[in-house]
Amino acid sequence: MEAHRPNWDEYFMTLAVIASSRSTCLRGCIGAVLVKDNRVLSTGYNGSPAGQPHCLDVGCLQDERGKGCLRTVHAEQNAIAWAARHGISLAGCTCYLSSYTPCLACANLLVQVGCQRVVYRTLYRDDRALTVLRDADIELVEFKGQLVDVGSALQMHDEAMTRSSAGGCSCGSGGSPAPDERTHGA
Repeated sequence: MEAHRPNWDEYFMTLAVIASSRSTCLRGCIGAVLVKDNRVLSTGYNGSPAGQPHCLDVGCLQDERGKGCLRTVHAEQNAIAWAARHGISLAGCTCYLSSYTPCLACANLLVQVGCQRVVYRTLYRDDRALTVLRDADIELVEFKGQLVDVGSALQMHDEAMTRSSAGGCSCGSGGSPAPDERTHGA
């Protein structure tokens, strides 16, 4: 199997998509990953505040216009809140979003924490947030890469582990480790 080694944007966007699988709102599954120096600082997904009922269980609490869920904390907000709770500075970070560009409230939060770059897959319907991000000189990048096929990655991992446990080298060099002369005699 030919392996595709993902670039950093592909890797972190895949993590954002995986984070979105934890979403508890019926109106959308969104994931966010906050990264600096190619290291994950925090992740988040959209869902109810800790200890509160989930939309999946009790339904969405709609605003008066029926446009949004009032029960849900956005993925970006959850990721920022977790970092703040644990004393992690987000200055200079990149925010990977599994789908849309941020809403206006999340864009304002990203400006406030010092985010420098937002990588997204789709434009959000409210372009005021884009103005806020651009006015703050935050780089906006539409993701055009290839998401990691997690099933294929797992299969490659399992094959490498099988080779390794059979005594073959799993480092990719194709050879077996050299025998240790202390245990195999000289």
